[in-house]
Amino acid sequence: MFHFEKCEDVGDHLFKTNPPQKTCFVKERFELEKKTVDLLRALKPNFGYDGFGEFLFYRTYSRIKDDNSNENWADCVIRVVNGVMSIRKDWYIKNNIFWDEIKWQGFAKHLSFSMFNMHWLPPGRGLWSMGTDYVYNTGSMSLFNCGFVTLNDIPNNLHWMMDALMNGVGVGFGITKNSRITCVTPTDTNIRVIIDDSREGWCDSVKILLESYTMPGHPTVKFDYSLIRKVGLPIKRFGGISSGPEPLIKLHENIRKYCSRYLCSNSHNYSSTMLKADLANLIGCCVVAGNVRRSAEIAIGSIDDTDFLNLKNYEDEKFDYRKEHGWMSNNTVRLESAEDFEKLDDVAKSILKRGEPGYLNLMNVRNCGRVGKDDRVQIDEAEGLNPCGEIPLESYELCNLAESIPTRCRNVEEWYDACRYATFYCSTVNLLPTHRQETNSIMFKNRRIGVALMDFVGWKHAYGVCKTTRWMREGYKIVEKTNKELAIEAGIRESIRKTTVKPGGTVPKLTGKSSGIGYPNFKIMKRRVRIQMNSPIHKFLVAHNVPHEKDLYSDNTEVFEFAIKSDCPKEAKDVSIWEQAMNIVLVQREWADNAVSNTICFKPKWILLKETCIKNPDIKDIMDLLEEMVTEFGVAEPDSFYGIWETFDHDCSYKMISDIDDKRIIVKLYEFNTKNEEDEIESVLSSIAPLTKSISMLPHTSKGVYKQMPEEEMTEDEYQNWKKIVTPFDWSKLSKYQAQGEKFCDGDRCSV
Repeated sequence: MFHFEKCEDVGDHLFKTNPPQKTCFVKERFELEKKTVDLLRALKPNFGYDGFGEFLFYRTYSRIKDDNSNENWADCVIRVVNGVMSIRKDWYIKNNIFWDEIKWQGFAKHLSFSMFNMHWLPPGRGLWSMGTDYVYNTGSMSLFNCGFVTLNDIPNNLHWMMDALMNGVGVGFGITKNSRITCVTPTDTNIRVIIDDSREGWCDSVKILLESYTMPGHPTVKFDYSLIRKVGLPIKRFGGISSGPEPLIKLHENIRKYCSRYLCSNSHNYSSTMLKADLANLIGCCVVAGNVRRSAEIAIGSIDDTDFLNLKNYEDEKFDYRKEHGWMSNNTVRLESAEDFEKLDDVAKSILKRGEPGYLNLMNVRNCGRVGKDDRVQIDEAEGLNPCGEIPLESYELCNLAESIPTRCRNVEEWYDACRYATFYCSTVNLLPTHRQETNSIMFKNRRIGVALMDFVGWKHAYGVCKTTRWMREGYKIVEKTNKELAIEAGIRESIRKTTVKPGGTVPKLTGKSSGIGYPNFKIMKRRVRIQMNSPIHKFLVAHNVPHEKDLYSDNTEVFEFAIKSDCPKEAKDVSIWEQAMNIVLVQREWADNAVSNTICFKPKWILLKETCIKNPDIKDIMDLLEEMVTEFGVAEPDSFYGIWETFDHDCSYKMISDIDDKRIIVKLYEFNTKNEEDEIESVLSSIAPLTKSISMLPHTSKGVYKQMPEEEMTEDEYQNWKKIVTPFDWSKLSKYQAQGEKFCDGDRCSV
């Protein structure tokens, strides 16, 4: 039974969820020497993408300082380095290990300059949270990228999951086939629970509600939301703006709805697999709606679980209700036996229909080394993955990552140093416990970290496969040696796994480099960003002539256009499905002893050329729209239209699909792709499955087919014109702007 603090002496049935506990996880502090700080402040940062990288830093990671000005890049580097060094210093002093201040000041100087020049970078959550009182007082969870939990004890598992998501951790959840939930009807006795205005209060309320449906004799829960802050007020500890209690109220209503549905249903109509997925996805939706930064999920299930395989089959009446929340997670199946590999043909067919599922090869995951390189006795007991697919994890386990950027280094020796610094960052974060005991016991056993590569394809095309292979092998040895030496000095075990490739999200855009092992969508592109009109950064961008227009989808918001030019020699559309697959195999063998975050993009048979939507259409709107499509692309005019229909021209090179109802008309025009790769999917999956740990696949998405897309191709002339229009940014004039961060990881695998 969940424990509550009794609220006031008005009876035994009034309770208040537990408020946050005041603790101190880091007492000792480290500060860079003044001469190092002065040198850093005198440097000019080299952000990527003609100002877009610097804009993203200020929009996403720049905190407000005590004088109400915003952190610049040097301020952020100083905060991060002071923070990570404070964690290590605190560990040494707590455990009576000698702390050599002169030695560590010299190390911290080199660490900070390498980070300033972006030879290595912490993850986005490290840029945001490291060195803050939030970390010092609540522990390390907000510094971790990845988490996983197996759903077998629903109240406790989902309480942990919501807590991690609200700290910005992406969480995977495992669903075991035939592991049923035992649901009960709450008793007629009522308890009223006053929800504390905190992360802890929100999570505790979900746990007590779930307990009322899983513990016999539990009273019916009625919530009091009066203490939760109103819409628009700042979230003090973690940052962001409050959404008010509405997302939590909706979550509570949905928990009651789906638990009651499970109680009234048999396993054929509404299974435990469906209930577990619904509850996990609904919690994710609540966290996102609550304005918490960067939340994402992945579901891991059995390849033999029909309900799991159909969770996103919205054409099936049984699953169509999940459209409202099923989008919250990517879905992946486990490959646990040789027989499972024989079912990859079914996986390929599902990918063609829905872009999912991916797979997790547990047979390779069990070995702690790199695939095909290390035959180690040590066994990894990981059961699942994080949402981006690069870290195998046990239940309740977390992992922290950092990236090395070889294409930002002047030579390979600088990159080797960057590997050492990234390893130091990750290994040091692992010294700091979280506020969750069940997590600490797993993390202290494994000490799992992920030192990642950024812009692998740019590196490979610049120097060739032979050299990059040799450098990855040497870099791996350096990471391994550094981690072991740091572990011995700190008196802990070395990490069970150490290297990976992550999708990157916003961080690669700071550097102007490609994410992970992915290719850019275009060599030159417009990158659109939505900014609220009452934001200080909106006024700043307008003053610098950044092109913008009214957002077609949101009120009081405008869309700003930045021009980006990639230095990668290839675009995504020019790279075959097989080349992408071989890149994954190469990096999985030579670098990543964890997994490689990836999305293999295949060329679909039908390419979307244009999509148009008209709300509340009349017959004239419909006729005008169809005439516009026919005239613009020269396709054959359809004989009739109603509901959903298709029409082809004489050589069947175009397809038009229209969805019409009383409220809107959506028309999509497709062109047949003679170079499609759909027939290659099964061959690719079956060929590389034994050589990899996780794979996901999606069709190439068309760019520019609807207005205000996030990315759209542009010409060299348009790019040069943008540079002439926009005046140089003077970020010192920005003040009192609290960075917000994205609601989702925006790398290729975490996207939802």
